[in-house]
Formats: sequence, C-alpha cells, structure tokens
Amino acid sequence: MLLQVLGASGSWPAPGQPTSGYLVTESGFALWLDLGTGTFAKLQEVMSPLHVGALVVTHGHPDHFVDLYAVFYARFFHPDPLPSLPLFCPPGLFDAVTCHAPPGRAQEMRAVFDVHEVTAGQTVEVGPFRVSAYGMRHDPPTLGLRVGAGGRTLAYTADTGPTEDITALAEGADVLLCEATWLEGQGRAPNQLSAREAGEFGRRAGARSLAITHLWPRFDPEEARREAEDSYGHDVVVARSGLAIDVGDP
Repeated sequence: MLLQVLGASGSWPAPGQPTSGYLVTESGFALWLDLGTGTFAKLQEVMSPLHVGALVVTHGHPDHFVDLYAVFYARFFHPDPLPSLPLFCPPGLFDAVTCHAPPGRAQEMRAVFDVHEVTAGQTVEVGPFRVSAYGMRHDPPTLGLRVGAGGRTLAYTADTGPTEDITALAEGADVLLCEATWLEGQGRAPNQLSAREAGEFGRRAGARSLAITHLWPRFDPEEARREAEDSYGHDVVVARSGLAIDVGDP
C-alpha cells in the first residue's frame, strides 16, 4: 500500500503546498482521501484523474472538499461519457457542497458522483480496501479513517481535537497520519491537535510509524517534528506535498 501526499497544509495552502489530500494505492486501485485546495492540480502530477477509483471526504470544511468542484468539471466536460465516480462522505456533506449551485448544475454534480453517506462505526469495501469510519472530535461531523489492504493498515485522523477515539482508530497501525495543527501552547481551538499531542496519541496507540499533517502554514515544520518526536519516542515525518510512504515498509 502506497500513501502519496498531495497536500498537507492546514486551513489554507502554503506556497506550493495544497491543503489536505492523500492518495492511497494498492493493486492498481487509487483511493483519494480528502480533496483540499490545490490537490486536483497536484494529483495530475502523479496520475491521470481518470485512474482514481473512488473518493472519500472526511468532513465539510473547504480545505478538505473544495476540489470536488474541479473533479466535477473535469469529468462533466470530458469528451467521452464517464461512469459516476464513487464518493464516500458524512451525511449532508454533498448537499452542502451543491447548495450554492443552480438546480440544474446540482443535478449534474449528482450524476457525476455516486454518493454514499457514511457514519462513524461503518465499514465499507472500496476496491481492495476495507475502510472503517471513526467519529472524531471536530465540527462539522468528521470521520477518521482506518484503511486496510494486504495485511497493512493506514490510520488517518482527519481533523480532530484530543479524544480516545484516536487511540482506537490508530491501534497497531502501520502508519498513523495524524493532524497536528498547532505547536504546543499555540492552540486556538479545542477541536485540533498540537504536534506534541499527535505524538502522544501515536505512542499510546502503538502505531509503528507517525506522519503529522495539517500544520498551519505559519508554524515551523521542523519545530513541529521535534515536538511530535519528543512525545512519540521515535522518528516522525512531517507530511508535505510530494511525500510518498510505503505503508508497512519496515
């Protein structure tokens, strides 16, 4: 299983660094997790958008879904008819995405995407992947994702504040991709994690490796890495656009 980071900036993009978006591939199937600002452009440096097999959007904040519009236009105006693309998301998210579109355009978007609403506690089979959804501490309702294939496991928190559900989500995972919006003492809201907290959850869950993501652009990635390593007890990777991680690689 290969994890490729399309974007990892929190809330707004840093120069050359889109917001949240991650491509997970296994056995030739590509699963795209979150479609933040600028991730569609980055995806096209990695593969043709037509090779993506399914999409998952974790919650209804623009830095995680706004490039759904880019995917829509690229598929809707493609010269050849394309099958609808499976989209897994929390209930009501797609309605929120389409509510500002004219009625006709909203109907066209619903034809382009095959929408499946997912709630915490559900598990879905997507290509070779088994994807289990966990409720995170974040508004609007946000899904953490445990993605398994070939005996390997990726845990992705999406956005969340401290909660024991992170420990359950990431228990024994080969890779924990954990949000780390703040540096210690710089937090602005209870629904995000600091880099130190991300490291603590990685250690408590027994995750084999830890990558931190969603860092606000105004914070120093190296300082975030040091904070996370101090609490995790092992090396930590800072997710940046272009990073590739072999999930399960020793």
